[in-house]
Order: sequence, then C-alpha cells, then structure tokens
Amino acid sequence: MKHILLVEDEPDVALVTKTRLEQAGFRVSVACDGLEAIQLAEGYPRPDLILLDLKLPKMDGYHVCKHLKSSLATKQIPVVLFSGSSSYMLALERKCLEVGADDFIRKPFETKTLLGKISVHISGERNE
Repeated sequence: MKHILLVEDEPDVALVTKTRLEQAGFRVSVACDGLEAIQLAEGYPRPDLILLDLKLPKMDGYHVCKHLKSSLATKQIPVVLFSGSSSYMLALERKCLEVGADDFIRKPFETKTLLGKISVHISGERNE
C-alpha cells in the first residue's frame, strides 16, 4: 500500500482529503505544520508522495519543499504543492516549481483530479 504524507493545517480539509485518499487505497499520515511535515517525511517509513499546502504554521510550504528537495533522505520523494489562494495563481504555480515541487494543484480540488496527479507521480510516469 502506497503511503502519502498530507500536510494541511485546516482540520476539516485534512479530514476530508485523508478519507478520500484512504478510500482510494492509500495509507495516509497527516502533518499540521511545516516542521511536523519534515519530521514525518524524514522518518520511517518514508512516504511515497507528499501533498503539501503552501500556507502552514511554523514553516510555509515553499520552505518545507526546498528543505525536502535539498535533503539526501527525501529529495526523491515527489512533492505536490497545493493552495487555495486565488490571486496570482500562475505566479504561485511557477514559484512552486522553482522550489523543486513536482506538481501543483489548486484548492478546492476534485478527488479525481487529485488521484490523477498522485498516480502520475507515484508510478513514475512523469514527462521529464
């Protein structure tokens, strides 16, 4: 069973997303802030993919992603950043990719869209 680390500080969003991912057959761990995300990502078992919100307490998603992508222990784990911020969405998406994210998704997202992105990155079928 593939393991996803979901990093989301809004409890309702985290619960709904976690439930949908579990129903799709994934094992899901949840972190509520950036520092907890790093601890869980670097621990064992390591996740197969990280879903990472941009706006987080303690450390934002950009800094978490940069840290994960610069660490030998976690740099190979795909990171999909997401945000509900509607202003400057293209600039947000570009910045996410610049800090090493493998993909970006806009909140709110449909389960089908989220599962499609996860499938691409976990299976390694990315266009590189």
